[in-house]
Amino acid sequence: MTDLLMKRLADFIIKRRLLVLTIIALITTFFAYQCIHLTLVTNFNDLLPQTHPYVKIHNKFRETFGGANFLVIMVSVKEGDIFNQKTLEKVRYITNELEGIPGIDRYKILSIASRKLKNPKITSWGLEAVPLMWPEVPKNDQEMEILKDAIYSNEAYYGFYVSLDSKKCLIFADFFEEELNYNIVYRELERIRSKTEDENTIVRRTSYAPWSGSKYDQDGELYHGWYCHCDSHPPLSGLPLHLGNVFGPFLWCGFWNMGIRIYGTYGLQS
Repeated sequence: MTDLLMKRLADFIIKRRLLVLTIIALITTFFAYQCIHLTLVTNFNDLLPQTHPYVKIHNKFRETFGGANFLVIMVSVKEGDIFNQKTLEKVRYITNELEGIPGIDRYKILSIASRKLKNPKITSWGLEAVPLMWPEVPKNDQEMEILKDAIYSNEAYYGFYVSLDSKKCLIFADFFEEELNYNIVYRELERIRSKTEDENTIVRRTSYAPWSGSKYDQDGELYHGWYCHCDSHPPLSGLPLHLGNVFGPFLWCGFWNMGIRIYGTYGLQS
């Protein structure tokens, strides 16, 4: 029975070979055209063992506490401190530009120039909280002294967002993993850095997302490695962070005076 069906199919193809070849050519052309619209999308969360109990907890809470693509940008000066209008304008510019990067979580962009950081004051009317440096940077010496006092008097800001020597400040951001395009993120961050760095200002960033984008951009393909791109300290650039038995909701890379301090809830193994 099978041999008879195969013989009839073969006869049909031979007798109507022109029709069959035309159909095959049309199908091939259709799929070849669709290849133009193919894009490479990597979801960091898909690379984790989804059945692992710690990964399940990570998936449950990452929408609230952030994912594994936590971004930290450091703005530092070689001479003087950051409390000058030119440097603070750069901090404000970077903070505002981050909002336009596709896939970024705008709610989790934090810096001394963001609206969320407040300066609490006790007045005759009660407790009043005003933004530290939003929407404009200080325009005169008096406003600059008010900003300094607000930061130096608050341990949540001084030593965390602004370094103890006042020569560096940090900008934090996070991404929606489902909407993240590593290549675009890398190019946008490089664009921002090129516009803000000068002879006295250094802009550095650390995150899994920009590192992946840089590998994709330079090599033409996305290399799946667990690395922390710390370009502020070349000896530590590309420091491998092997996933151990514990997976955490986020990775913080903070860097101050002596180099880099890496905070994380990942299990780090040598």
